[in-house]
Amino acid sequence: TLLVGAFWTLITLVKPIIGGLRSSFTSVKTIKDHSFAAIPRTERDIPIKYMLWGIVLILIPLAFLIQRYTGNNVLQLSTGMQIITIVIALCFIVVAGFALCAVGGYFAGLVGSSNSPGSALILSGLLVFSIILLGLFAPILHLASDPAQRLAAAALAVIVTSVIGAANLLTNETIQDLKAGQIVGATPWKQQVMLMVGVVAAAFVMPLILQLLFNAYGIGGIFPRPGMDPSQMLAAPQAGLMATITQGVFTYNLPWGMIIIGGIIAVFTILIDRYLRLKGASISLPVLGVGIGIYLPLDASVPMVIGGIASYFIEKAVEHRYPATSEENKQAEKQGKQRSLILACGMVAGAALMGVILAIPFALAQSTDVLKLAPDHFSPIANVLGILTVVGLVYWFYRVATQRHD
Repeated sequence: TLLVGAFWTLITLVKPIIGGLRSSFTSVKTIKDHSFAAIPRTERDIPIKYMLWGIVLILIPLAFLIQRYTGNNVLQLSTGMQIITIVIALCFIVVAGFALCAVGGYFAGLVGSSNSPGSALILSGLLVFSIILLGLFAPILHLASDPAQRLAAAALAVIVTSVIGAANLLTNETIQDLKAGQIVGATPWKQQVMLMVGVVAAAFVMPLILQLLFNAYGIGGIFPRPGMDPSQMLAAPQAGLMATITQGVFTYNLPWGMIIIGGIIAVFTILIDRYLRLKGASISLPVLGVGIGIYLPLDASVPMVIGGIASYFIEKAVEHRYPATSEENKQAEKQGKQRSLILACGMVAGAALMGVILAIPFALAQSTDVLKLAPDHFSPIANVLGILTVVGLVYWFYRVATQRHD
C-alpha cells in the first residue's frame, strides 16, 4: 500500500519538485549576476551546484563499497558483470533515493519525522532492488538452490538499500529542522552546514549508542548475556522484514497475494480521495495515511491519533481566542500554534534522549530493574497515572498555545 501510495504521491509532487529545482538554479544565476547578498537572508541555501558535486563525490566510495560485495568468492561474478552491477546499483541509489526522499519529506510534513514510516519506504525500495538483482543474476547464478549465493545477493540488496534508507531518514530530520528554522527566522545555508557537521559527528557517536542500547536492553531477539528481560528488549521488526523480503525474492517465494491486496487497497483509497476532492468535501482519505495505519503497530499509531485530535481542537481554540479581526490577533494566533508545535518537537526529542540516558545505568548494572521503585502489583495504578499524564500533557499544550505572550 505504501509503495503504490509513494509512487502516487511522487506524481503529485512532480510540479513542486520541479519548481524547487528551478528555484535552486535561478538562485545560482542570481548569485552569479548580483552576488549572494541579492537573495533574502532567510532564502539563502547552499548552491545546488555544490550539492551535485557532493553527490558525485559520495558515489565514489559507494562504488568501492558495492564492489566489495560483488567481488566476493561466493557470487563469482565476472569483471564485466561486476561493473554492470555497480553502475545499476549507483543509478538506483540516485534515482530511487531522490524519489523516496521526496516522499519521505512529504511524510515528515504530514506526521512528523518521528512517526514517518521511513522503514516502510526502505522496505519498498528493497523489494524493487531485490527484483532488479534477481533479473540480473538469475541467468548466471543458482539463487534458488544455493543458500550461500542467495545470502550474498541478499546482503548486496540490503547494503544498497541501506544507503537510500539513511538518506531518507536524514531527509526527514533535515526538513523538520529547516521548518523549525523557518519559524524562528534562521539562515538556511548555515543550518545546512551544521546539519552536515551533525551527520559526520553522528557517524562516530551512533555506533557507541547502539552498543550501549544493545548492552542495556538487547535488540531484535539477540541478547548480550543470558537472563535478560525479553519484555525490555528493543524490537527490530524491520530487520526481520528485510530478511523475509530478500529471501522471498531470491527463492521465488514472495507472498504476491498480500502484495497485490495492498496495491488494490492503495488504488481504491486514491480513487475515493480524488472523488472527495472533486466533490469539495471537507474530509479526505490520503493514501499515505491509510498506509501508515496499516503499517504502524497500535502503540505507535494511537499516540498519533490522540495528538491529531488534540491538535485539531487546540487550533480551533486558538482561532476562537484570537479572531482574525486585527493584525495583532493574526500574529498571536500564528505564534500560539508555533509554540505548541515547538513544544511537541521538544517532547519527542526528550523522549528519545531519556531512552539513551536510562540505558547507561541499565548497562552498568546489567539490569533494567536497577532504578525500579514501585512493586510489581503497581501496574494497574501505573496505567491510570499514564492516562492522567496524557490528559495533563494535552492541557499543557492547550495552555501554551492559547496563552498570550507579549
